Amino acid sequence: MLYAYSDIGQKIRATPNAIAACPECGEGVMAKCGEINIWHWAHKRRGDCDIWGECETQWHLTWKSYFPAECVEISIGGNGTKHRADIRTPNGIVIELQHSPISVEKIREREQFYGNMIWIFDVREPHSAERLYFRNKGDFHTFRWEHARKSLAFARAESLWDFGAMQLFNMKKMYTDAPHGGWGKLVDIDYFIQQHGGQYYLRE
Repeated sequence: MLYAYSDIGQKIRATPNAIAACPECGEGVMAKCGEINIWHWAHKRRGDCDIWGECETQWHLTWKSYFPAECVEISIGGNGTKHRADIRTPNGIVIELQHSPISVEKIREREQFYGNMIWIFDVREPHSAERLYFRNKGDFHTFRWEHARKSLAFARAESLWDFGAMQLFNMKKMYTDAPHGGWGKLVDIDYFIQQHGGQYYLRE
């Protein structure tokens, strides 16, 4: 988690030796303040208290750091349950950050729960390994993906792929039959973040 609550209920970032509690379950969290990763919080006794939570990577924390505190890690309730959205923009759009593989069922479940949402999928590894590559067709780009994450083809919400560049790939169509490919458009990462109420800082 990037944020936790202080003893007076204030949403705070992690600092060395700070004391805070998880906004969801109220259990104590500890500050992780190393020299490499963004400082963040982790549960002391167990993993994430949200069943949809995945082990947060530096990628998650970096994306969250582009947005103000009031937009990050927002509890949303519905149908007798609640989940912690990674980001909810000032316009009410949920941005769901997904690093690990995800099933079609879970994609549909989250889309139904959040409604107005955008996916950002981390596809840096297959792209850097040249298993995912793009071809410029002028107004759009096609792609081919060896050993593709086929479940991404079933996303119905807006789907953006972070492939580790200054741009995101806005996937419009992905075919489930081999060879896996499709088409979409490149989106400037700075424009996307500012459009949704954040501020981009150049990544190394």
